[in-house]
Amino acid sequence: LGLPSGPYEVPLILRDAHFDAAGQMVYTMDDVLNRTTILVNGAPWPYMKVKARKYRFRMVNSCNLRIFVMALSDGSPIIHVGSDGGLLPAPAPSPVVVLSPGERADFVIDFSRYAPGTQVTLANMLGPGPTELVGQIMRFDVEEKVADTSRVPDVLATLPPLPAPTVERSFELRMDEPGTGHLAYINEKTFDHDRIDTEIAWGSTEVWTVKNTSTTVPHNFHTHLVQFRILERDGMPVYPAEAGLKDTVLLFPGQTAKLQLTFDTHRGVFPYHCHMIDHSAMGMMAQMRIS
Repeated sequence: LGLPSGPYEVPLILRDAHFDAAGQMVYTMDDVLNRTTILVNGAPWPYMKVKARKYRFRMVNSCNLRIFVMALSDGSPIIHVGSDGGLLPAPAPSPVVVLSPGERADFVIDFSRYAPGTQVTLANMLGPGPTELVGQIMRFDVEEKVADTSRVPDVLATLPPLPAPTVERSFELRMDEPGTGHLAYINEKTFDHDRIDTEIAWGSTEVWTVKNTSTTVPHNFHTHLVQFRILERDGMPVYPAEAGLKDTVLLFPGQTAKLQLTFDTHRGVFPYHCHMIDHSAMGMMAQMRIS
């Protein structure tokens, strides 16, 4: 397709962490408030020297709980070209990249619009935590202009037509609100590895309506070994950056997403769960059997 490649195609693995005074990583269940060191590819708040040309970044949010809402410090657009399951149908320019744990984003930044010597920060606009720590992710230091034959074509991928669904299901995600307990639920059940929660016929197409019924806590919903298309959010059309194949969808409190899945890739027993992993460990996980 001519998208930036080679040294201009760069993976960015994000996470947050809590380090003690001795520099040792500390883990406490459901403790997003103290995980305030932002790491990119293992380095805290790094900088990257970039040429004044287009770059393609392949990003994953590997945090346990933190949701990022990212933007360039000058507000210029970021061009989404792919999500969890590959390329989008068409480029989706946006001022922000929203990424919850487990989600991936594939996007292009054109640094040719900046004069050499410019410093541009990839900022995070969502807490919790002090802005001076969690409000920045990394910095780009723009160097000289170089030849650039890469492009972002108007058509990226052709997704197959959606089959007619034969089954509809509903899933509610909820956890004990802060200060009231330490459990999390799907359809009011905590995880039991001896229980099959959902029986699915091989080759079938289903529509799943997933709702976050928590009043203060966000969740996301992740399926193993099957990807889906987001049909709508709260009855509204899907965001352009989510128009491709997905396996993780973010739901803020009270939000609902309608998903379509076709189970024709893997047989067996697989989990679906909140990919805010501490919530999953607190019970927000279930099992489906495809046979």
